[in-house]
Amino acid sequence: MKKKAATTGAKLGQAIPLHGALWKQWCQHLLRIGPSWLYVVVMLGHMLCCRVSEVLALTADDFNLRHRFVRIKPLKRQPEVKKCLLTPVLSKLQSLKKKGVKRKRARNCGARGSVTFVDHWEWPKPGAYLFPSQRTSGRMKKDAVCHSIVKARKSFDRDIDTTKVRSHSGRRRMINDMKSSSIPPEAGMMFARIKDKKPWASYGQLSPSQCREVLQKNQCLQKNCRRCTNEHCSNFHRDLEKDLRCGAGARFHEPFRCEETPPLIALLHVHYLLCNRN
Repeated sequence: MKKKAATTGAKLGQAIPLHGALWKQWCQHLLRIGPSWLYVVVMLGHMLCCRVSEVLALTADDFNLRHRFVRIKPLKRQPEVKKCLLTPVLSKLQSLKKKGVKRKRARNCGARGSVTFVDHWEWPKPGAYLFPSQRTSGRMKKDAVCHSIVKARKSFDRDIDTTKVRSHSGRRRMINDMKSSSIPPEAGMMFARIKDKKPWASYGQLSPSQCREVLQKNQCLQKNCRRCTNEHCSNFHRDLEKDLRCGAGARFHEPFRCEETPPLIALLHVHYLLCNRN
């Protein structure tokens, strides 16, 4: 019996999350060059923290804007789930439902030359897919999205490896946003539909600028750093320890001016005052 030849290709590696302003620039780039439906797919992947397969399976009936949730269908042995809609996401969805995405574009039609047309994505009727297939009666396939992204990123001229800008970049960016906002892992994993902590740990690595921002905003860390770098407190503790060793009590009449005094030294200080109060 002949063995089947291996068909697996080289691993592509992880998609990049497009840190900072890059994500908005990428979305604006898609909106500018089209197609309009691709812009909506990419936006939903980020806003709902969904895989592209989950986005393409959405129908108009899956959205309940009044009660602020969207129903995500089962995928990868995971059951159906209702995801909450954040306030900015709800506003964007309401705009998409009311106006859709409409742009005038031009394309080369051979002998006819450049032809202008209206590229209009509209919110579907009840029960219909958000992204119906252009060839069959079902929904659009993931390959169509990937092909369009590969084509669009060729003109996305940025100082990054654009080959790693993929359909999964929006989901990775949302996980990155949750991590940089100090969302508890349990809540983030539930929203992203990730069961194992290992994949969660590999997702959403912070950029240097995000790491700096998180450190600067953490008041507890700032307080601990002040304790370590306050020269007055350090000198006071050092002098106090020296006095305890030498038996000199010249400075023990001074009140404790530093709340950072180590508990052991404070206890020794009180003990010395009690023994020498007369």
